[in-house]
Amino acid sequence: MTNHAYPDVESVLKQPGPIVSAPRLLQHWDKIHFRITGQVPNFPAALVGQDLDIKVLDDPNTVADLKGKVQQFFLTGPRTVDPTGIPPIPPIPPINIPRNLIEIKDVDYEIVVLL
Repeated sequence: MTNHAYPDVESVLKQPGPIVSAPRLLQHWDKIHFRITGQVPNFPAALVGQDLDIKVLDDPNTVADLKGKVQQFFLTGPRTVDPTGIPPIPPIPPINIPRNLIEIKDVDYEIVVLL
């Protein structure tokens, strides 16, 4: 495995002895590409039928409920913290999107190594 962006990752992971905190070294993310196919209260009408995507933390040991992740995202709002501490403008109110109006187009997977 060669990682040109982080050439020391492989050497860190190959250190002798057990790595006690190994589960904390990796994060698994999903980028879910989807469309909302009908009108939903509080959802911007201009975005209905448009290609959208969100990035969410995932557990690689379970089967992902992609529509459930999209629903949860809109119920709880984005969890990304702005480094300046400024909340998203405008704040996103909870939006309850029915599963039958969520069309999953694709999903990208990404693993992040934390050093």
